[in-house]
Amino acid sequence: MNAPARIAELERQLHWAHLKIQSLEEQLRQDRIQQLGPKSETLSNLQLALLTEEEPGTTRDEVEAEARREALFTGLDVPAKPTIEDAMATCDPTTLDLIASFQHAVVGDLMKKTFAAAEALDAERILVTGGVAANRELRERFTAEAARRRISVSFPTLALSTDNAAMIAAAAWPRLAAGEFASADLTADPSLALGR
Repeated sequence: MNAPARIAELERQLHWAHLKIQSLEEQLRQDRIQQLGPKSETLSNLQLALLTEEEPGTTRDEVEAEARREALFTGLDVPAKPTIEDAMATCDPTTLDLIASFQHAVVGDLMKKTFAAAEALDAERILVTGGVAANRELRERFTAEAARRRISVSFPTLALSTDNAAMIAAAAWPRLAAGEFASADLTADPSLALGR
């Protein structure tokens, strides 16, 4: 066989191989849709690989939840400012139940310790601050328990219920604006004083 005929034959084989690959890819796509549902089409190959390989028992509901999360934060119909309701709509009921249970347990633990300390110190007032003070369940349960115990409880406004990250950022801003930076050998030190 001469060189031009050989090249033509190889191109024909390559074309058939390409068609076979396309056919197999389509078969895989259809199998994925059958197994994981039509929402799997909206996820990238990487997301699908992470869902199915890292979590072999991935269900249709989990794929649909991931697709809703993806659409919420990256899609063309992304709300200008996603709400908590938008984010919650992307979670399956089991995840929401886990989140609610965790929140309830943490608030219960904070209440137990806070009211035990108030009782031990004979405190008449409690001030709840920090980022956690913005939590609605915490405010409601602390208010109810304080009323039951006849202890006054106060919270800062939601705008002032900031966490440590916001406070550190506020403390760092003047230094950043002045071009002052820590040396590369600075390490984490929880007792490091501001202003030094």
